Amino acid sequence: MLYITVGTVKAHVHSAFGKREVSRRDQAITRFLECRAVEDNL
Repeated sequence: MLYITVGTVKAHVHSAFGKREVSRRDQAITRFLECRAVEDNL
């Protein structure tokens, strides 16, 4: 079984938020929905 620490999860979330230039979950969700809407219109 694979175990990960809370610190590892926090680091990955921080990295993902940084790549998307957001700092909160609600901003990340909004960014995702915006990108999805653009892809749906292609």
